Amino acid sequence: MRILTSRAGGTGSSSLRVVALCLLAAAAVAGRGAEGDAPSQGEGKNCLGEARPKLLLAEGVAFQSNPLGIDDQLQLGGCAPLSREPGPLFEYTNLQAGLFAEVSPVYAMPGFFVSVAPLSVLELRAEVEAVRVWTIGRDGSGYFPLPGPDASFSHLPAEQARRASGATAALTATAQVELPVAGRWSVAAADSASYAWWRLGDAAYYYHPRYDLVMARDDGIGRNTAVLLAGNRLSDRLLLRGGLTDELTWVKSSGYHQNLAGLLAAATLSGWPRPGDQLEPFLRAAVFTEHAFRRGQFQLAAGATLTFDLTPGKGGR
Repeated sequence: MRILTSRAGGTGSSSLRVVALCLLAAAAVAGRGAEGDAPSQGEGKNCLGEARPKLLLAEGVAFQSNPLGIDDQLQLGGCAPLSREPGPLFEYTNLQAGLFAEVSPVYAMPGFFVSVAPLSVLELRAEVEAVRVWTIGRDGSGYFPLPGPDASFSHLPAEQARRASGATAALTATAQVELPVAGRWSVAAADSASYAWWRLGDAAYYYHPRYDLVMARDDGIGRNTAVLLAGNRLSDRLLLRGGLTDELTWVKSSGYHQNLAGLLAAATLSGWPRPGDQLEPFLRAAVFTEHAFRRGQFQLAAGATLTFDLTPGKGGR
């Protein structure tokens, strides 16, 4: 729910479940942050619109259908300018680090992150999290041991669900660019590729409630999210975007892959609810083009990310 704004210092990660990847898609290209005062030559907009260190708190919530789910991400961290060189390649560079947590009705994943944006068009991020999964008495919710990588997971009875503990570590690289077209119009493209190592529970294979697929106890998963969006800046504070998105997921142990393709609409509202804060809602409508049993089925996802500037003084409190 990766929230998300990498350039603005939000919780930018593609490490949430399938529902949450749309947050990365919405925010990966929305990292132009709050404009604030126009910077003088040689200054940038490295951390939520300003070239100065900041303490940022970000929370992102996402809902999805098919499978039904809700996820919440909370991130608290520091952001520091990496370069104050003039020009578009450097004005959003930064270094970030802090605490990170992902929570849903069936799992909790606290951990920490470090990210670096050596160029305005590139962000590299590393995360390490502990994992705890439990049951809530609903079909498909919890940790489900399975007999093998090709086992069916279309129906998972609640009475077979168990609890499990584990850990995960992920690396993510996001490339993004936004080009002006005419007047207030622009075109943005972004691609985020991640690889995560997982160790969860004691069964040889299990259903992963976050990704909606089967994984081995000790396994890796690769993900790629791409977006192509047209944008219109309606005002100095409001930017609207809409376009295409594609999300591919691949499991190392089995070679299984699934894919979602669809339409994405997102907005960036700067300076709300307070000066220095930023709100980013999104809506995605997509179809499974590859899946064990959902191929051709529709999925709807919606949510928002709110980033608070907690820095004392200007832009914060």
